[in-house]
Amino acid sequence: TTTTTTTTTTTTTADGVCENEQAALVCGDSGVSGTLAALPSRPLEGKCGGVALGTGGKAWFAFAATLTGTVTVSACGSNFDTVLYLLEDTACRTINGVLQNCQTANDDSSSACGPGALQSSLTFPVTTGEQWSILLAGFDGATGSYSLSVTCVADTTTTTTTTASTTSSSTTTTTTTTPTTTTTTT
Repeated sequence: TTTTTTTTTTTTTADGVCENEQAALVCGDSGVSGTLAALPSRPLEGKCGGVALGTGGKAWFAFAATLTGTVTVSACGSNFDTVLYLLEDTACRTINGVLQNCQTANDDSSSACGPGALQSSLTFPVTTGEQWSILLAGFDGATGSYSLSVTCVADTTTTTTTTASTTSSSTTTTTTTTPTTTTTTT
């Protein structure tokens, strides 16, 4: 178990939306924590993965896949209503407040965080070398202390080896000759 405390670095893109960039997430992280406060930026617009983009605080995290398999990023330990968004590549992608390259999102993961939970969890397939951005946001303006964990499971490859065997058979033929007796009578 790895516990990581992040240091906040604020960055801003040309349209002022990508703020509060955090340290990169890695497989095995648990207890990645910080405070999500309301930011003075323009809210994100539209939807991603069927989840509306909100007006709450935001924190951006990069993730580089070091395996081929499945990754789960969980905000279950957070003390506020969270939303997680998964974006292709590690660039903070917004154009005029619209999230770009968003692949999926999760709001309220009761299956991962418990019945009635308001925290989020995302599970997604990865291939070694892929780059992702994870956006943690507060639902409907929510802010508070967050806690993230990252679980990675490598694909298992089953190799079936078939051994072919060749059976030789030999046939032996035995020929028995019965001596012929010739009797001559004179």
